[in-house]
Amino acid sequence: MGTSYRQTIIGNGGTPPYSFARTSGTLPGGLTLGSSNGVVSGTPSTAGMSSFTVTATDSVSATGSQAYSLSVVTAPSTVVTPPSTSPPSGIQTVNVSGTITDGSNKFAYQSPCTQTSSTNWTFSTQATQVST
Repeated sequence: MGTSYRQTIIGNGGTPPYSFARTSGTLPGGLTLGSSNGVVSGTPSTAGMSSFTVTATDSVSATGSQAYSLSVVTAPSTVVTPPSTSPPSGIQTVNVSGTITDGSNKFAYQSPCTQTSSTNWTFSTQATQVST
């Protein structure tokens, strides 16, 4: 959720060009289907599971349909509190690790947190799912 998404549905067989239409169900909020190119794109605005069917129609009106499901999740967040003591002059790095949850899944993270000035820190990590 809140991150742009783009996936192309490709027609196969038949006589190109193809047109695409959602013929049942609902795309996640914030996403649209391009009728001439089959691109599902946008920025999801609501977490949850969405199921829908896309029908491709070729240039001689032959059709084919496929059901899809997309799950949109809220990205887990965490707050990192740097050490409260005044650091020595120069750059300081501390290792930060722990677990966070998005309510359904548990993620482990470990990353250096680097002081870039007397009041600013940078923190960058890749969380790895450890349980559901």
